[in-house]
Amino acid sequence: MKKRRQNGEGSIYQRKDGRWAASFTVGVNPLTGKPKRKVLYAKSEKEIISKVRKFNRDFERIDFTKEELTLKQWINTWLLQYKKNSLKPRSFQRYYGIYKNYIETSAIGDSKLKDLKANQIQEFINCIDTSPSNIKYIIRLIKSALTEALNQDYIVKNPCNAIVLPHIKKTNKKKFLTVEEQNKITTFLLQFIDQNYNFMIYFDLYTGLREGELLGLEWHKINFKDRTIFVNQTYSKQAIYDKDNKVIGYTKTLAETKNDEVRYVPIPERLFSLLKAKHAEFLKDKIKDSKKYKDMDLIFSNESGNFLNDKTPLRAVKKIYKKLNISSDLTFHSLRHTYATRLYEQSGDLNVIQALLGHIDIDTTRKTYVHVSEAKKKEAIGLLDNFMIN
Repeated sequence: MKKRRQNGEGSIYQRKDGRWAASFTVGVNPLTGKPKRKVLYAKSEKEIISKVRKFNRDFERIDFTKEELTLKQWINTWLLQYKKNSLKPRSFQRYYGIYKNYIETSAIGDSKLKDLKANQIQEFINCIDTSPSNIKYIIRLIKSALTEALNQDYIVKNPCNAIVLPHIKKTNKKKFLTVEEQNKITTFLLQFIDQNYNFMIYFDLYTGLREGELLGLEWHKINFKDRTIFVNQTYSKQAIYDKDNKVIGYTKTLAETKNDEVRYVPIPERLFSLLKAKHAEFLKDKIKDSKKYKDMDLIFSNESGNFLNDKTPLRAVKKIYKKLNISSDLTFHSLRHTYATRLYEQSGDLNVIQALLGHIDIDTTRKTYVHVSEAKKKEAIGLLDNFMIN
C-alpha cells in the first residue's frame, strides 16, 4: 500500500537500484518555457525525507532556475554589473585581472555555484602558485562575490567562511635602509643630484610619499611659505576595455589618493633648499615653453612634461643600490619604509607617523612600515646594564 506523504514531501519513490528519490517542479526554464525539475537522491527513505524537508526550507530562498550558474560566470557578472561602477578604476583593474588570470581558466571556475564546497575552494587556494598578496586578493574576491550570491539567494551559505588561510612564511628580505646605508646613498645622491633621477630618489627618502603620489605630484601642491606638501592625488594607469571587456590599452591620469585620504607633509630643511632651486628651474623652463605645462605642472616628468614611465623609479633606485653595493632586496618602496623607520627611531610616536604616511588604520603603520634597526635594539638592551645588581 502506498504510504501517504505529508504536504511538502513531493513525489518520493524508490528506484530499481534500491536508492530513494524525490522529484519537484521548481520553476520554469526562462529559455525554453518548460517546467524545471529538481531531483534529490538518498540511500534510505528516512534520509530522503530529511533532504526533502531541508530542500523545502531552502527553496524559499533560492532561485533554482540559476542552478546552472558557474562560479566564473557569477564572478564575471558580479564584477562587471555590480562592482565596476563602485570601485576605483585601479581596484577594478586589479580584481578583474585576478579573475582572468586565476579563476576564469581554473577547474573551480567551472564549478556550479550551488554545488561549491569549502573543501574545493580550500584545495584551490592551497595549490595556487603566486605571491602572498595575490592569494589575499583571490580569497577576498571569491568571498565577496559569494557574499553577494548569498544576498541574492543563489546559495544558502558562503563556503568561504570555512576557509583556513594558508600559512605564509615570513621572508627575511630587507625592507629599509640602515642608518649607514642611508648616509651612504644620501652622500651619493647629493654629489650627483642633477643627474638621472637622483633628486626624485632623494625627495622620496625624506618625504615618504607613495610611488604614485610622487609621480602625480605637481608644483602647485608645494607651499613654500609653510614648507609643506599637499598630498591629495596620485598617478593612475587605468585599463581601457573594449565591448567584450578585453584590455585594449591604458590611459595615464591623476586620481584620488589611496583611501581618498588627504594630508600635509612637512618638508625637511635638508630638502627645502634643493626644492626651491628645482622650482626656480621649473619656472624658467615654463617661460620658455608654456605649452609643456598646459595640463599639468608635474615635479617629476619626462621631457614633454608628461608622466614618467611607472617602472622608472624602481629601475633608477635599483641601479644605485647595485652601484653602492646595497642589498638587492630593497625596492623603491623601501625608501618609504626607511622614512617611517627613522621617524619611529627618533620619536616613537605612531600617531604622528600614521598621519605623515596617510594611513587610515594605525595597525597598518605598526605592522607594515615601522621597524627598529639592529643598532637601536642593542642600544635598548644596553640600558638594562643600568639596572643590573652586582
